[in-house]
Amino acid sequence: MPYAPSTFALFEQAQAGRLTFVPSVPLMLQWAAHEQLFFQATPTDFVSTGRGTAPLSRQHLETTEYYDPHNAELFVYFDSLADLQRKLAETDYAVREARVRAWAERHTNTTSQRWQTLSSFLIGAGGSTI
Repeated sequence: MPYAPSTFALFEQAQAGRLTFVPSVPLMLQWAAHEQLFFQATPTDFVSTGRGTAPLSRQHLETTEYYDPHNAELFVYFDSLADLQRKLAETDYAVREARVRAWAERHTNTTSQRWQTLSSFLIGAGGSTI
């Protein structure tokens, strides 16, 4: 299941140009509704509050890197295990992995700019740049 520890692996895979296959939002919601899928703890999780976890929703999923529309180039979403099998066989990996590498380059540049902005703000104009 997509979860925080794998986020680091996700970005490492993107930097290497590797495509990731992920269950689609409808499939995740179906699994959650019918298979009692546990996605991740939330502020309303039973363990921390004594109340049950809020139902999984599209909005909740879209707060993760895996379902954020800005990251869609990194993924091939599948709607069933049969769809996964088909997409594994039919995906044009060269084309899709080129898109992943382009995404990763943009992400690297954006992240670097953010760190430079943060450095300038915290250290000031006289400080070193990253």
